[in-house]
Amino acid sequence: MKFDARTRLIYEVARKRANGVSIRGIARSLGIARPTVRRILRQLEERRALGDELAPQTGPTRAPRPSKLDAYAEVIDELIRRYPDSRATRLHEELQARGFDGGYTIVRERLKELRPKPGRRVYMVVETEPGQQGQWDWSPYSLANKTPVYAFSSVLAFSRHQYVHFCSDMRQPTLLEEVKSSFAYHGGLAIEYVVDSMPGIVDRWELGRPVLNLRAVDFAAYYGISLHVAPRGDGPYKGKVERPFRFIEESLLNARTFHTLAELNETCARWLADRCNGRKHQRTGRRPIDALADEPLRPLPAHPYDARDLAHRLVDSYGYIRFDGNFYRAVGGDVGQWVYIRASADEVTIVGGAATILACYERGPKNARLYIPPPARHKRPRRRPSSELLACFEAWGSRAHRFAQCVRQRKRHASVELSHLLDLRTTWSAEDILRAIEHASRFDNES
Repeated sequence: MKFDARTRLIYEVARKRANGVSIRGIARSLGIARPTVRRILRQLEERRALGDELAPQTGPTRAPRPSKLDAYAEVIDELIRRYPDSRATRLHEELQARGFDGGYTIVRERLKELRPKPGRRVYMVVETEPGQQGQWDWSPYSLANKTPVYAFSSVLAFSRHQYVHFCSDMRQPTLLEEVKSSFAYHGGLAIEYVVDSMPGIVDRWELGRPVLNLRAVDFAAYYGISLHVAPRGDGPYKGKVERPFRFIEESLLNARTFHTLAELNETCARWLADRCNGRKHQRTGRRPIDALADEPLRPLPAHPYDARDLAHRLVDSYGYIRFDGNFYRAVGGDVGQWVYIRASADEVTIVGGAATILACYERGPKNARLYIPPPARHKRPRRRPSSELLACFEAWGSRAHRFAQCVRQRKRHASVELSHLLDLRTTWSAEDILRAIEHASRFDNES
């Protein structure tokens, strides 16, 4: 049984007293004062008489020593109440900003008293050769107004050099743009990259194997990299990118409030350089920015991959096409004509069926329902005249043209009815619509 110093002292006093040694002799042999010997013996008698549960606590009771943190008790309580997940490093930074000149250790110990730390699981870390592997992942967060944002992270497995950027969505064009930015930030390419079953990379799983997205395969082939898909539901498999998300939450996001995406990314850029990649890594013992020099990364191609968003849209009866929650004017595009969209982060290009560029606009904010360019007096644009709509049906054949003329004669708001028929092409083929028109025409003749 392991005894501490106090227990050993009590044991020696009791043993010597049982052997007939006087109080003076016990004090002299053990190097303690006689009142201390009397107090120990008295406490032993009380313990024997009352039992352990009722006996007073043994050992001296000391008054708590004053701490430098006592003057900041209200500040600490307020920060923990406002940010319940506050970490000792961020708490120390906030206290230093308020004039605290103490060390980090007493802040950590005080935080342990206020919020005990839960137990930790142990994992085996697999190290890879320099330049061999990188890892990608997303993690969701939110701004102060609850607007969702998503952090994309790329970590080089050997040096732990990390890239982090926050985005408004996790769509494939956004993913590919972020991956390209991470390549440039790291300064080159690893041989393989470990990912999970994220949208844009994996379409589905069949017989326990991932089916990669065609464009993701083309992207990987363009850069000459391999995509290593981690097993489903196994976060520690790519722990070198999973674990740093906790560091992001503890160091970057902890005890800070961000109101805009631009503000968050501006702070993140400084944090990456000063704190994330500029500190000594706990595992490697080196700064990631220094270890990056030992990563033999392969050079980037002369031209980056074209990751612009592609879409197929129908020109509506107002002469606009709908894309990304906004309406863009298809200059020179006929009503009911299919056009193609090539959209980068800043620009939307409308291309006609013969690969002719019809218009090019600055990309509007997502789901703003804006008309670009806006119509005169900022009102909703006027619908195309029914004569232009009839021309679309005439291109489909004589039967469709006669049906459209019949609708124009019988319906009070013929252009609305004809526009709805043209809009059906977004979900049905022209052949299906023609068969429906033929059926409706026969039904009308029979009746």
